[in-house]
Amino acid sequence: MKHIVFKHCARLLRFSLVLTTVMWLTVQGQTFEQSFADYVQRDYSKAFLGFQKLAAQGDARALHNLGVMYRDGYGVSKDEKQAVAWFSKAAKKGLANSEYNLGVMYANGQGVIKDDQQAVAWFRRAAIKGESDAQHNLAVMYRDGRGVAKDENQAVVWFRKSAAQGYAAGQYSLALMYRDGRGIPKDEQLAAAWFRKAAEQGDANAQLNLGVQYANGRGAPKDEQTAYYWWLLASSQKGQTGQYAKENIEFLGRRLSPEQRVTAQAAARSFQPKTTARSSMAIR
Repeated sequence: MKHIVFKHCARLLRFSLVLTTVMWLTVQGQTFEQSFADYVQRDYSKAFLGFQKLAAQGDARALHNLGVMYRDGYGVSKDEKQAVAWFSKAAKKGLANSEYNLGVMYANGQGVIKDDQQAVAWFRRAAIKGESDAQHNLAVMYRDGRGVAKDENQAVVWFRKSAAQGYAAGQYSLALMYRDGRGIPKDEQLAAAWFRKAAEQGDANAQLNLGVQYANGRGAPKDEQTAYYWWLLASSQKGQTGQYAKENIEFLGRRLSPEQRVTAQAAARSFQPKTTARSSMAIR
């Protein structure tokens, strides 16, 4: 399986690790809240100074957020080595978000020498604390044998934990495991069910695959109009996922009546992705 760098990109039929999500925690105390508000309002220089003052007092959240700002170059020159240093300080205080981000930095070789074993170690720390992103990425490491012995059964365990929290990437990856019978008995119906959960959150790859399930009658009743609907949604994605969806739409559109196409198109226009509550606020 081709390894894809951890970044915001289309997850194709073969899934890759998800890039670090910037996690911000709301806390009591006007100083932190004001610095957070400054960040949201894009007054990055002011936010950076505020977080610096809090970090000097040992605030783990501020330590983490300085890492984010160095990593992304907001309010300060981009410096991934400094980002790693600040994430490390916050991680030493047990902040799961920083542990997760360190895992991504080691997996990508950002600010540090690429080290999959270190990535696994940091993902595991955050995953044990319930961080759904980390649970997903730890599962990918087990699935692909990166930094740890390949173990598809363990991959399923961690994908399931991530999916149970409503994390779309975890739901999509678990669906693939059910579809392909990897680490778990093959079950097309459960595959379709998990594809649907992720697709309803707007995951284009899940939408593409769910359309395939309906088009072929695999794990779901054969329904070409419904397949067309899910592919319409997936077609808005850039890259190969969107291109595959467009090709499928072109082929299947010739098989549907004008009324069926119009109905599916109207439904696609009114689609609103479901959102899943998370334990903390995320800025992507």
